[in-house]
Amino acid sequence: MIPSKKIVVPFLWLFINIIPTVLYSQINQHKKHRCGSQYVLDQQYKKNPGLKSLVAKERSILVEKSKQNALLSLRNNNTTLTVSVVVHVVLPAGLNSSVTDAQIQSQIDVLNTDYAGLNADSTRIPTAFKSRFGKGKIRFCLAKRTPDGLSTTGIVRVISSTKSDPGIGDPIKYTSFGGSDAWDPRKYLNIWVGDDLTSSFLGYTFTPSLSLSIVPLNERGFVNQYECFGKGGSALPPYNLGRTAVHEIGHFFNLEHIWGPSNCDGNDDCSDDDGVGDTPTQEGCNYGVPTGVLTDNCTTNAPGIMWMNYMDYVDDRAMVMYTPQQYTRMEATFNNVSWMLGLANTDACSAAQSFERDARIIGINNGVTSYNASLLYACNNNFQPSIKVRNVGTATINTLRIESRINNSAPFVTNWSGSLLPNTETDITLNGIALNNGTNPNLIIDITQVNGLADLNPSNNTLTSSGVVLPIILNLPYNEGFEQAIFPPANWRLVNPDNDTTWVRTTNASKTGIGSMVIDNFNYEANGLSDWMISPLIPARGKDSVFLKFDVAAATYRQPSTITDNLTDTLQILVSNNCSNNFSNLYAKSGLNLVTTGDIENINFFVPTSAQWRKDSVFIGYYDNNGPDYVQVAFRNITNYENNIYIDNIQIYNRQRIFPTSVRELNGLASAYIKAFPNPFRDKVIIEKDERFNVLPYRLINVFGQQLFSGFLKEKQQIIEIVNLSPGIYFIQVKNQSIKLIKQ
Repeated sequence: MIPSKKIVVPFLWLFINIIPTVLYSQINQHKKHRCGSQYVLDQQYKKNPGLKSLVAKERSILVEKSKQNALLSLRNNNTTLTVSVVVHVVLPAGLNSSVTDAQIQSQIDVLNTDYAGLNADSTRIPTAFKSRFGKGKIRFCLAKRTPDGLSTTGIVRVISSTKSDPGIGDPIKYTSFGGSDAWDPRKYLNIWVGDDLTSSFLGYTFTPSLSLSIVPLNERGFVNQYECFGKGGSALPPYNLGRTAVHEIGHFFNLEHIWGPSNCDGNDDCSDDDGVGDTPTQEGCNYGVPTGVLTDNCTTNAPGIMWMNYMDYVDDRAMVMYTPQQYTRMEATFNNVSWMLGLANTDACSAAQSFERDARIIGINNGVTSYNASLLYACNNNFQPSIKVRNVGTATINTLRIESRINNSAPFVTNWSGSLLPNTETDITLNGIALNNGTNPNLIIDITQVNGLADLNPSNNTLTSSGVVLPIILNLPYNEGFEQAIFPPANWRLVNPDNDTTWVRTTNASKTGIGSMVIDNFNYEANGLSDWMISPLIPARGKDSVFLKFDVAAATYRQPSTITDNLTDTLQILVSNNCSNNFSNLYAKSGLNLVTTGDIENINFFVPTSAQWRKDSVFIGYYDNNGPDYVQVAFRNITNYENNIYIDNIQIYNRQRIFPTSVRELNGLASAYIKAFPNPFRDKVIIEKDERFNVLPYRLINVFGQQLFSGFLKEKQQIIEIVNLSPGIYFIQVKNQSIKLIKQ
C-alpha cells in the first residue's frame, strides 16, 4: 500500500525497547520515547491541516463537558465505577502460555490498587506533591459472563502468529485476521495482549475524543505488548509492574500526557498543557527513575514538575500517582461519551446464573450468506434452517421442541431427540418452511420445550431475523442499473467479511441514469481483502448460452504500468450453480487491463466522467436441459488501496445457438464465416476463414455445451490439432454459429 496517500487517524503509541535486566541502565541512558502519539499527529497535520482542527475541536468539547458536570454528576456520590475486562491473548503457542492466568490477574490487581490510590509505592511521592495524590473510583474485574450470558474467565486465548499493527484495522483485533474480535466495547474494556507492535511499542489506545466516525466501536480498548503486561510471567523490567496498562487506560479515559499534546522531541514549549488544574505545567517528558525535585523551563521553582505521574514516561517503578483532577477527568467520561454510558457496573462482573434446563440457540448455520444484514437467503422454496444449539444448563438434554414461523404464520414444528450434555453443542436441521419468491419477512425460531418441560431460562431460546429471501429471477434478460435508492438491490447479496469498506450505491457517477455501484478502494487501507455483490438466482436450465454485460469505470492511485508488486485492485466476475458457495472465476482484471483512465496515476478520489467508462462482456456458460436450474453471478473486489471501481448497467441475458443438423449444412449456415475440412477427421482439422475478417475468436465445445478450448483464427487457413480428444461429435463455434465436426 502507499502509506502517504491518505489520512492516517491519530492513535496513542507506546514505544518499547525490551532488553534483559542486565542492560537496564542502558535503557535509561538511551531515553527512548514511551509514547509517540503527538509525533504521529504532527506528521498527519503537515499533510492534512484540516485534521488538526477536527481533533482539537473534539478534544476541547469533551474537556469542557468534563469541567461542567464532572463534580455534579459523579464526585457528589460514592459510586464505584467497576469496568468488566476481557483480555485477548494473541500469541503463538509457546509465548501464549508464558502469559499466565496469574499474570493477567496481577494486572487487574495493579489497576485496582493504582486507580484507588492504594499503591504501597506511593511513599515515593515527594512531600510537596503528597497533597495532590488522588484516590479514584474506577475499578476493574475480569469478566465472569460473556455478552451472551455464558460463564467465562474473562480470558480469551488465540494461538496465532498474528502481530499487532497499531492503528485502525489492527489485525490483532479481528478473528478473521488471526486475532480476536472485541466483546461489546460498550460493556467491556477489551485488552489485547500480543507481540511486535511495530517492533518498538509498549502499547497503544484511542482516546474517546476521537469519534466513532473516525475510530470504529469494535476497535476500542487497548493493545499491550506481552513483555510489559502485569507482573511475573512474561513481564520484563523496567516495565514489569503493570504500569503500561495504567498509563494506557488513562488515555482511554481521556487523559493527555502530563506535559500536554506535544511530541516530547526537544521542540516542546510551555504553551502545551494537559488541561488538568492540579498538575504543574511541564515542558517535556521524563525517563528512567528520577528522584527529588526536578524543574524545567515551564516550572522553574520547587516542588518542580510531577515526574512520578502515571502519564509521564518514567519506568514502571517510578510512576506512582494520579491527581484528584485527573481522576475527575477520567470518571467524567462515563457521563460524557455516548458509547461509554453503560461501560461501568454491568452484570458481567457477576457469575452467570445456572439452570437445570437451559437450551440456547447459538445461531443459524445455513442461509446466513449476507454479512452486515439481518436477512437470510434461501436457495429453494422449502427452507430448512440448520441451527446450532448449546446446552448451557446443568442437566443432559434428551428432547427439544422447536417452532419456526414466517411473519406470524402457523408454526412449523421440529421435535428433536438425542443426548446433549451440559456445555456441548449440536446442529439441528429443522423441518422445512414454505417460502414465496422474494422476501419472506420476520423469521422466528423458538425452543419451546426442553425434556418435555418449559425451559427455565427462556431469554436465550429465540432466534429472529428480518426475513428470508428466496432470490429467484423468473425471466431473462435481467437488468440492474442501480436507479433505486435501496441497496443492495432486491434479491442481491452483499458479502463484507471484514465489516469495513464495501460496495455501496452512489449518485456521484453513472454511465446512464443517476446511480451506479462503487467500492471506495481509495480509502480502503488494506491489501487482499474481498467484497462481494452476488446476483439473484438466474434461471439457467435450457437457456443455452448465458452472457453478462456491464459498464465499468476504474482508476489506480499509482501509474498502472509502474505497478510491479502485483498489489493493485482487482475486479473479478465469478459464477456458481444452484446456490453453491463454490464460485468459478470467469473474469479477472487489474492494473492496465482494468483502468478506464489510461496509463496515468490518479492521486485524487476517482469520480469518472461520462467518457471514462467501458462496456465489458463475459460469457457465463452453456446450459442445456441437463444443466443447473439456477446460476449466480458475483462481482468481487479485491482491494489493494489504489482507487475506486464503479459498476453500472448490469445485463444478464441468453442467446440460443443454432446447430446444423447434418454435414450437408456445414458450408451453408456457417459459410459466412468459416469452412472446415476434412470432416470427418482424425487428429487435425483445417479451418478456412473468410478473408473479410481479420481475426475471429472461436471455441471448441462438446455435445454438452462444455468448452474444451478456445483461440483466434488469424490466418486464412489454420490447422487445429485435436489429438487428445475421444472420437465423437464436436462443434466449432464462431459468432454464435456452429459447425459440427466428427472425430474418427
